[in-house]
Amino acid sequence: MFGFPNLETGRYNNQSQGRNVKIMKKFLGILLAILLLNVDLMAQGEKGDLDLGFGIMPALSWVRSDDTQLDTKAKIGFGYGLIADYFFAPRYAFSSGFIVVHGGTNYDAFDPDNNKLATTKLRLQYLEIPLTLKVKTNEFGHMTYFGQLGLTPGILIRTRYDIDFVDGSLTDIESKSASELTRPIGLGFTLGGGVEYSLAPNTRAFGGLYFNNGFTTLLSKDVSDDKSTFSYLGLRVGIFF
Repeated sequence: MFGFPNLETGRYNNQSQGRNVKIMKKFLGILLAILLLNVDLMAQGEKGDLDLGFGIMPALSWVRSDDTQLDTKAKIGFGYGLIADYFFAPRYAFSSGFIVVHGGTNYDAFDPDNNKLATTKLRLQYLEIPLTLKVKTNEFGHMTYFGQLGLTPGILIRTRYDIDFVDGSLTDIESKSASELTRPIGLGFTLGGGVEYSLAPNTRAFGGLYFNNGFTTLLSKDVSDDKSTFSYLGLRVGIFF
């Protein structure tokens, strides 16, 4: 049931931990090679082709599950990180960066007779590296508008959960790691849009609405066959300099 401690035995499966570490190492190696290639390409661009910025993002996050015995709820989260826009043509940019996203979900678990068994609070922390295309309009006054879409891989760097059992027959669980129950890598489709405001020749404030729709399952296949995906909707604001 959603991959966390079995509500009848209180045990959990940790057989996937070693494999998760191996997968993460391979992913980080590939990612490092891609980033080094991008840095080399950026260094060949003309002055002004690379814009760097910092942003913060309040967000509403949730986990969808195919398990019909779970009643999941959205959870308030937030994000922050560095942003890099490399303009390979006028008004067209490859946008990436390093974004830390805190999110999760709260959900109630029920038995087949619809009796509530437990309430779980799941907390997730991802390091995301967006791989997106950004398109901007011409400047109107001090303002430009932009749209953005692409894929966003994420590394699950921390995850914890609490479980409150209803009948008291099992001991409640507080702030326990779920890393051995989850997949270390996630992937989502990102869609966003917003506005930038010119403050100075090389400084712009920005704000935009971003939707990240996860489509890879969150839980290890050794834990659950039910598909569960992490998604969020956030308002990102910050500054390019």
